[in-house]
Amino acid sequence: MINTATEAGHRDLKSAVLFEETFACLFDQTSGGEALSLKDYLSRPHVRVSVALQDNSEVDDALARLGHKRRIAIQIPHWSVAPDFVRGSDLILTAARRSIELLGQGSLQCGELPFQLNSFPFVQAWHRRCEKDAAHRWLREAIAAMASKEPT
Repeated sequence: MINTATEAGHRDLKSAVLFEETFACLFDQTSGGEALSLKDYLSRPHVRVSVALQDNSEVDDALARLGHKRRIAIQIPHWSVAPDFVRGSDLILTAARRSIELLGQGSLQCGELPFQLNSFPFVQAWHRRCEKDAAHRWLREAIAAMASKEPT
């Protein structure tokens, strides 16, 4: 579905929802079983990927509504090394499921969150001047086709 952004300053942007995404957690199952209870999740230290030092995420907001707070032990600005911190430790990484699902190999497990967190749309956006550009339209359609495939 293609939308035209209507907020001030965004009238020239168009967007399309690629898929609905959910959150999951990545942990080393050798440090604590197959699934995490909320108590286990909160008792363990967490890796947070964020550039900003004081960046509360949807995860932190959802936990705060439940009266809880997770303990951030490591904050890093890039995803590339996050699994290396989790592997062989009791750390937990909470992130978009598609970004960590394939990492759940060996001792790393991608599991369900032990609390409710809403899904969110993953969207591609472009400027309206590119709407009729054949190459840009081809790229948007190729991205949409790839995104519509179920993760393996």
